[in-house]
Amino acid sequence: MDGAIALTVAGGATPYGFDWNDNSLDGIEDPTGLAAGNYAVTVSDASGCMVNGSAGVTEPSPLSLSCAQQSPVTTAGGSDGVASITFGGGTGNYEYAWSGAASGSVANAPAGVATISNLPAGTYSLTLTDANGCTENCNFSITQPGCTLTLAGVASQNATCPGGSDGAIQVTSAAAACRLFLTGATTPRRAAKPQRLAGGQLFRHCDG
Repeated sequence: MDGAIALTVAGGATPYGFDWNDNSLDGIEDPTGLAAGNYAVTVSDASGCMVNGSAGVTEPSPLSLSCAQQSPVTTAGGSDGVASITFGGGTGNYEYAWSGAASGSVANAPAGVATISNLPAGTYSLTLTDANGCTENCNFSITQPGCTLTLAGVASQNATCPGGSDGAIQVTSAAAACRLFLTGATTPRRAAKPQRLAGGQLFRHCDG
């Protein structure tokens, strides 16, 4: 409660008396810390003359805020998710700030609907602040697709001679990128059909 009323009294004989419809304010010329509402006062002077007055104290409507995922991340590990927020009430303009898997803020935003882009998957908390410093909070999550990779088969061709490097491997996979390793090799082979391989043990690592 931070409403206030300021009276301007002139004439008559001082001191003045102040009789309010809220008895807790009696004797106060300029009351503060008021809740929204209508207030009436009778001002009297030392001669017994009286005058009546009234004033209303208003307050802004409550802040309203909602937030939700608008679109998920399109690929595992990506950062193209989008959230949608709707806000209003209170006193504009507004500032909103989010934190979680990523963070950021926007200032001087008008009431309405806004989007937050380039978000990685994760859980987020958002705080809306109006021009009077009033706040409201909401949470949302950005999802991403799961890994649906399957390895349908691995076909190999042996090296023709001891110590040779004409072996080959053919991998049939789907839905994600795989890296192929051979024992003794120092770099992954990304091709589906790596050629000219020396003997060894094949390992695979799949993105996602």
